[in-house]
Amino acid sequence: SQPIFSLQPLESRRLLHAGHPHIGPAAAAGNAVLQECPQVIEAREAVQDAVAQLNADHRAGRRTIKADRLAIVEEMKQLADEIGADGIREALAPLKEKLRVDTRAKNKEFRAAYEELRIAKRKGRQLIAADLAALQAAKQSGEQAAIEAAQEKLAADKAQVQEDLKPIRDGIIALGEKWRPILTAHHEAVESKLEELNPDLIPLFDKLDDDIAAVQEKLDAGHATVSAAQEELKVAIQDCREDR
Repeated sequence: SQPIFSLQPLESRRLLHAGHPHIGPAAAAGNAVLQECPQVIEAREAVQDAVAQLNADHRAGRRTIKADRLAIVEEMKQLADEIGADGIREALAPLKEKLRVDTRAKNKEFRAAYEELRIAKRKGRQLIAADLAALQAAKQSGEQAAIEAAQEKLAADKAQVQEDLKPIRDGIIALGEKWRPILTAHHEAVESKLEELNPDLIPLFDKLDDDIAAVQEKLDAGHATVSAAQEELKVAIQDCREDR
């Protein structure tokens, strides 16, 4: 079984993932003009530098957060030595039970919502597939009126499918907004009880919160820098193509 000091409060804090940034609209490998265009070369290097910096910041942030969490775990080991693992479990039991109950309720609601989305998407795919088949048949017939009618139905059905999916997707987003503060409050209640049992945990939890906030801010800025550099690369490629 998991040791008592491996606790859910730490799981309520998520380090923002750096994602998988890419170099963006790179010049085609076989296009010698773009490959040699100074503006494209400079812009592409700027994107590469921005991506490299973002990835480096992400790795550094993960190391910082890992160190913070290890410090908390070590302090929890000391607490377990002082009052015993059973004492910690007993103190946290009612709080963790509330967390388990609400987590199960959240998961049940999400499962139902995602099942509704899955069924709706399947029906949408079936409808679009039928429209595509009808369009193909119309093209084979060569009748322009039939082709145009099939195209119009396909476009209308695509729009309707997206319209039908939107409230379901919005509902899933709403579920996240509903349950996030509830589960966060449960995690914070467990954390507060741990701080009550061992006040030395207070500065450690605070440092973890501060470091995660700082890392997330840096990663947000890094993503913005990558996006801006990618836009500059698009402009450089377009300019070079127009100057050919």
